[in-house]
Amino acid sequence: MDVLGDLLHGRSRLVDVPGATTAERQDQFVARFVASVGGDGGLVGDAVARRAARRTAEKLLDADSPVDTALRAGDGSVRLPGDLFCSIYRFFFGELVGGYVGTVIAEGLPLAMALAVPFDPTGLVASRVTAQVLGALPDPCTDAASRTPSQGLLVETARELLTQTVDTALGIREVQP
Repeated sequence: MDVLGDLLHGRSRLVDVPGATTAERQDQFVARFVASVGGDGGLVGDAVARRAARRTAEKLLDADSPVDTALRAGDGSVRLPGDLFCSIYRFFFGELVGGYVGTVIAEGLPLAMALAVPFDPTGLVASRVTAQVLGALPDPCTDAASRTPSQGLLVETARELLTQTVDTALGIREVQP
């Protein structure tokens, strides 16, 4: 939340990276983003979080995104629009849960989640689960819109939804229709 919040408010130093070319700056951004979000732990869960962070950083580098534009220009600052913040928030948790499910299936571990997805040894289960998780995750933009506007409301709302997001993503909390 801190990393995304800093990007939302234009306070992130992740885009202030050395590099003579755009590709070098993009590589530095991805490395810094992954280190900031995924940490350096040695557990399987840490590796899954780093993979989700890498894919999220790559998503932030999509053509015409504010991050991509700042890195191409060599500008050391960026401010994410609120809708991009929310989609990246949801994307990260979808990737995190999808990676976790894929790891569980690859290792042949018992799946400790209440999922209504048939077993598929071809590897499609994780992508199907990711799609289902993305559909079920709470959206901080929707929640923030129903509150009294204030400075930092979106990040505050996303932080408050964090436990609910994780519980929903892991199937611990039942999704309300």
